[in-house]
Amino acid sequence: MGFADLAKNLAVAGFKIAGNILITCTYTSKGTQTYNPATGLYTGSDTSYSGLKFLFEDYSSQEIDDQNILRTDMKASIPQLSLTPTPKKQDYLTDSDSVVWQVEGIGKDPARAMWVLQVRKP
Repeated sequence: MGFADLAKNLAVAGFKIAGNILITCTYTSKGTQTYNPATGLYTGSDTSYSGLKFLFEDYSSQEIDDQNILRTDMKASIPQLSLTPTPKKQDYLTDSDSVVWQVEGIGKDPARAMWVLQVRKP
């Protein structure tokens, strides 16, 4: 097992320890949309992954630029091994209070073991 695999497994273990500070969310991965000119509608299928645990954090004042990162944006982190799809900007999270968070940016931690998503209420 290489360092990258070890880091990913440690991230999962750390999230299990964190327990009650994590927020349970449903992650919805937007499917490809197809336009039907006959009906004038878009069709597509989304895939939802429920019961995922995310760590929500505020951005620091140094990170906020009020253009790309707003004061109301949050970081939502999850171990890469816990999230099956590769995140995309059009995806979204719905937390346990039914608050929807649009994925605005996708990053990774330095060990490349965690997804760090920039999320925003639409």
